[in-house]
Amino acid sequence: HSSAIGTIRGASLACKSLGVIWIDAHPDVHTDKTTTSHNLHGMPAALAMGFGHPLLVGERNAVKPEDFLFVGLKDFDQAEIDFLRLPAQADREAPLVHTMLDIVERGLAPVFAAVAALSQRVDKIWVSMDMDSVDQQFAPGVAMPNTAGLSTREALALAHYIGKACTVAGLDVVEILPANDVGGKTAGLTLELMVGEACASARQ
Repeated sequence: HSSAIGTIRGASLACKSLGVIWIDAHPDVHTDKTTTSHNLHGMPAALAMGFGHPLLVGERNAVKPEDFLFVGLKDFDQAEIDFLRLPAQADREAPLVHTMLDIVERGLAPVFAAVAALSQRVDKIWVSMDMDSVDQQFAPGVAMPNTAGLSTREALALAHYIGKACTVAGLDVVEILPANDVGGKTAGLTLELMVGEACASARQ
């Protein structure tokens, strides 16, 4: 997911105001100060919001945390929980978070409402989806299989709704590992998600 460091940076510079919908089992909000692994793929969401080492943040228009919507989170550590829950400084809002537990408990309706509200606040939306947000029975071809992720129906419904409700600047679909795929399930679902979102956008 470290590729999003560059794609969201570019989109932020090209758009008047940018919102991000981050669909992932992991929040990826570590910084150089909190990381224990030092892996870049654990930092891109924080960097998109302007938090992290200056050389990694680079020249960008940081996405406001309140304009950052996390969907499908399942695995996170204490430092990431602290980042998501508590403002790092007095003038910082917390990002919006819908975990898998939230989705299991309440369904997708609150997520759709958050997507619609975000699309009204910003000029364009960037979608960044890690395929490990999807349950491994539907998307086995990832590096870190998820045993309690989104179903195919939930993922496709989310893609269609985003395409319908938002002006999408672009999207990342990442973390596909062909060596782990079974019968092309992950690749096929990835294409369905991209086409579904594009078709929904085209109908607007």
